[in-house]
Amino acid sequence: SLIPLMVKDHFGGGAAEWGWFGVARNIGTLIGGVVMARWGGFRRRIATMLTGLTILGVVNVARGLVPSNAYWLFLVLAFVSGPPAAMFFATLKAVLQSVVPPEMQGRVFSSQNSLTWAMGMLGLAALVPLGDVIGPRTLFLLSGVVFLLVALTWAFIVPSTRTMEDGPPDRASTAQR
Repeated sequence: SLIPLMVKDHFGGGAAEWGWFGVARNIGTLIGGVVMARWGGFRRRIATMLTGLTILGVVNVARGLVPSNAYWLFLVLAFVSGPPAAMFFATLKAVLQSVVPPEMQGRVFSSQNSLTWAMGMLGLAALVPLGDVIGPRTLFLLSGVVFLLVALTWAFIVPSTRTMEDGPPDRASTAQR
C-alpha cells in the first residue's frame, strides 16, 4: 500500500512506473512459486518460512534506502521480493494444512483470510497518513525491521513456532511432567 506513495513522491513516477513495479514483483513471485513447487523448501518447513520472512525484511530495509535517482534498483528489489514472499506464504499454507485438522481447515483458512484483509485495510488507514508525515521510505525501513524482529522472535524466543509443524504436544507425555 505504500508503493504508490514511494513511486510518486520519492521517485517522481506515475502510472508507468507503478506498472513496471508490478511487473517486476509479479515475475519475481512467479519465479518464486516455480522454485517452491520444484524445491519444496527446507526439510523443516518453518525454516523456509522464517528464511522468506527474513529476506523480505532485508528487502524492505533496502527499499527504504534506495535513493530517488535509482528507480531501477527499486525495480530490482521488487523482483527480488517475489521469491521470499512465495517461500513464506506457500510454506505458511502448507504448515497450516498439516497441523489443522481437516474438519477445521475451512474455518481456520477463512478466519486467516478475513484477518489478513482486515489488517490490510487497517494498515492502509493508519500507514498511508503516517507515510505522508514521515515518508514512505521511513515506513519501509521500519517494516523491514519489524519483519526481521518477528522472524528472530519466532526463530529464537517462541519455541512453539519452531515445533508447530510437529503438531500439538502429546497430552499424555505433558501430563506426566
